[in-house]
Amino acid sequence: MDVSPLSDYPPRRIAFTGALRSDIVWSRLVLQHARAAGADTVIQLGNFGTDHEHFLGTMHQMSEVVTASAMRVLFIDGDQDPHDLLDHLPPSANDDRVRHLGRNCWYLPRGTRWIWDNVRFAAIGGASPVHTGARSPRATPEKNDWVAAVGPGQVDVFVMHECPAGTEIPGLDDKELADRDREQRQLHRRRALVAAQFVRARWVMSGHYETAFESVSELRHGPMCVTGLAGPTTTRQKDDVAHAVRVFDLDVLRHPAAV
Repeated sequence: MDVSPLSDYPPRRIAFTGALRSDIVWSRLVLQHARAAGADTVIQLGNFGTDHEHFLGTMHQMSEVVTASAMRVLFIDGDQDPHDLLDHLPPSANDDRVRHLGRNCWYLPRGTRWIWDNVRFAAIGGASPVHTGARSPRATPEKNDWVAAVGPGQVDVFVMHECPAGTEIPGLDDKELADRDREQRQLHRRRALVAAQFVRARWVMSGHYETAFESVSELRHGPMCVTGLAGPTTTRQKDDVAHAVRVFDLDVLRHPAAV
């Protein structure tokens, strides 16, 4: 029976994962790890399929990996995903908020909101590219785009690709960037913070910098936990996936962020 990925049944345990980058071997390891930890749903934090040239073939393979995992997989766009192709994925037959990639696999367009068992979620993809030239036309947000897309109303879990300003990211050195790229990164991180403050997010999940970390910021609306996850470009050992996956009981996400 066909179901809505966002409405028909809430998950018991959710795995958040970092970049997969069309890497079939890595994706299989990450999803196996999530499944072994008891997850029945995966939310992937952008740069899901970055192979633009072979997008359809790679996405078919990724879809097969998802199907084999026997989990529901939802993903947002990163700075290096093929945004024009994602925009043309067909809407889900049972929920037009999401776009259908394959069996048990859906893309969450920017601004998607949903509620699972009284936990409020919102999804916003896009970020400032880490590397010059990696940008696709819709990779980065224009001023206020994220705020306009997500709209008003508090969010418990804000699923983002970018990481809000004010959060220290281990190993990140803006001095390594050219002046223009550094300014763009700082600008987009400030915009991410504005969006998170606008929805009074309790928890932000971010995958852009492919580094595992957790940090708590004290904002006007209260504490906000930011969790970052690693990807295949920063996790050197293929069998070391612990830094790329965080699994939570849905009950844990109901409460104000605390590490």
